[in-house]
Amino acid sequence: MLDIQDIQKLTELLATKSDIREIREELSEVKITLRGLVTAVDGLVTRVEALNQEYLVLKERDTRYERWFMEIAQKVGITLTP
Repeated sequence: MLDIQDIQKLTELLATKSDIREIREELSEVKITLRGLVTAVDGLVTRVEALNQEYLVLKERDTRYERWFMEIAQKVGITLTP
């Protein structure tokens, strides 16, 4: 059978309503912070995707320019190394 000391030990280990309320408040704060982080990461992903697209366009343009320079050099008799 449980005596008073056992019951006191159990009540020290069990969460009270105020403990649960504190945990819920902290969890609510964590959710707000997490939403902000998700929004920030989403914004960064969008920017990285835009930069990637721009990089691909610039890379293609650079390739095209290099090809033109090689053609011009060949027509005027200059040897270029890529």
